[in-house]
Amino acid sequence: PSMMSETEESEDVIAQDIMISEDFRISLQKLLNSYFEIQQALAGDNFAEASKSAQKAAESIIHLT
Repeated sequence: PSMMSETEESEDVIAQDIMISEDFRISLQKLLNSYFEIQQALAGDNFAEASKSAQKAAESIIHLT
């Protein structure tokens, strides 16, 4: 049995670097940009812009590589 607690083991996993492709990083960045656009539009009570950004987010999800 491990001498580390379950919490310590999960913290070790979280601290590890992972390698992702440049294409995936770019796709993820587009998704996150759309998410923040949605947040800003909703904060400004701009439903039309939020809807437009939500569509971009959905397209980003479909194209995650």
